[in-house]
Amino acid sequence: MIMLLVIWACTPSRDPRDPGRRLTAGLYAGATQSLPTGTIVDLADDGDTMLVRWFLDGKRDSLSREWPPDVILTLEGRARADTFLARLAATFGHETEVVDEGVYPYPSIPRAVEYTRIARFSGFTGNTVTVGWLWGADGALVGGWVVPSLLAAPTEFEQYVTKTTLRLPFEGEWQVSDGGRKPHENYHAQHPPLRFATDFAVVTNGTVFATDGKTNADYYCFGRPILAPGAGRVVGVLDSFPENPPWQPPRGYRGPGNHVVIDHRNGEYSVLAHLRAGTVAVPVGQDVAAGDRIGECGNNGLSQIPHLHYQLQLDPRPGQRVVPAQFQHYWAGGVLLERGEPSRGQRIHSDGRRGI
Repeated sequence: MIMLLVIWACTPSRDPRDPGRRLTAGLYAGATQSLPTGTIVDLADDGDTMLVRWFLDGKRDSLSREWPPDVILTLEGRARADTFLARLAATFGHETEVVDEGVYPYPSIPRAVEYTRIARFSGFTGNTVTVGWLWGADGALVGGWVVPSLLAAPTEFEQYVTKTTLRLPFEGEWQVSDGGRKPHENYHAQHPPLRFATDFAVVTNGTVFATDGKTNADYYCFGRPILAPGAGRVVGVLDSFPENPPWQPPRGYRGPGNHVVIDHRNGEYSVLAHLRAGTVAVPVGQDVAAGDRIGECGNNGLSQIPHLHYQLQLDPRPGQRVVPAQFQHYWAGGVLLERGEPSRGQRIHSDGRRGI
């Protein structure tokens, strides 16, 4: 049995985890008195607790290749720290190797930063373990977690080279909210129908929304023009889904919501999803050139907040034989790339060349 404890500071009600937090706060009233003011304990579905280390100084430089000896906070209080250390050792053992790590923006919480560390542990040989920490705008530690790492779905297309000359499907600067080959950088990687998909949003001053994020119009990307990433013919259109309120997608499967599918006439198809209701500007059968407007960025289907979901595949049906999408001639993190795959946290924009 894998045990998990996640500690978070209170965040606005838009967060979909809030119902679970409220339930947990009620079930463990009194137990949370051992934690810092304003924190909530969020338990896994099995109801067990797992140690999460909490660095009291709240500084990133506390992290090191070894577990630091800082004070540990648990449901039972500091006096029971040894018990939780024993539970950690029994569940995962000790860290033996750092496989990967990175620091990423977390713009759904204004100006937050996430540190993710993928490591091997002596007592958990079947998989790596993901250790995560989240810092708020003021540098204070917001929360942390220790969980078995997500695994990428098997695919035969790891070495696939994109045939279509793809440009970014928008103008101006956007940020990659989920993208790349690694599961901790791109949650799509664990799902075969989304294997190499990428999500994009607009981030200003470290956040995706202007005020409180309670309405779609408050998000910087909402209503922004979405463009054809390459030349082809439109072979699929859906524009019947209403917009979701932020953080409140309706029950049931909604998939890509309003979307456009473009046949690039070489066996590749672009799928652009969650387009704003009523804005799809191209009918089935229409030929498009790279850069033609096809709609606006929205928040519908299986979507929490406004963003653009893009994926390239070898079948016109959404979610079929998804392959890597290499875009050409764009800026990523201040570097001009002739060809590349956007990855989580990158700020990207077109280099302005026409026709690509």
